Amino acid sequence: TTLSDLLCNVWIYNKAAKQVSLHAAKWFAGAFTLRQRMLNFVQNIQYYMMFEVMEPTWHALDKNLKSASNIDEVLRHHTSFLDNCLKDCMLTNPELLKIFSKLMSVCVMFTNCMQRFTQSMEVENEMGRLTLEHGTMRGPPTQTELLEESAKKKLTSKLVAEHIDALHTTTGFEGTINKFDSNFSTHLLDLLDKLSVYSTNDCEHSMINIIYRLDFNGFYTERLERLSAERRQRSKSTR
Repeated sequence: TTLSDLLCNVWIYNKAAKQVSLHAAKWFAGAFTLRQRMLNFVQNIQYYMMFEVMEPTWHALDKNLKSASNIDEVLRHHTSFLDNCLKDCMLTNPELLKIFSKLMSVCVMFTNCMQRFTQSMEVENEMGRLTLEHGTMRGPPTQTELLEESAKKKLTSKLVAEHIDALHTTTGFEGTINKFDSNFSTHLLDLLDKLSVYSTNDCEHSMINIIYRLDFNGFYTERLERLSAERRQRSKSTR
């Protein structure tokens, strides 16, 4: 299962959460937002690696192989292909690789956390399934049975809501999500900042594309400019 699949599963859990009538549903909003930011990050990284690195590099390899006249040229072109893919996918830089690892770990831990919190809601889904089976096995339910089932579902929904609210209170769900949000934002800003430095100092212009993709609406621009100003200030003070 890929990380993108795990985050999409969280989206499914979120849909289940929205169906439950919670008087404190607002504390789920932060989790919904963070899940979307993580999914945006993962999907943009996947797109960049597949379509802006792997595909054009593969076409270049295919073109070079057609003009190769001996096995040495084939090996040289293939080695160049692998080197370019690894470099442009940011897999040869230990500093970037470490930040990537941290970001992926935060995303995986977040999906596991959300899965645990939403398992409590499966009670209501099971109740709906049993009601459906009752209708198909014994024919259409009567009006009295419909009223009884409706009352049972309302009671179940109320109990599930109370249970989730209690779970939120006892386990500090909101604080946990805020911590995930803070860690994810910190690592993502660190990644964007490092990419900005490498794309400028080391002339790694392909990295500019991923910066624009991850910060397409300027959400992180102000904080990145602040980090850049702090770095220039430190550089001046050490001279």
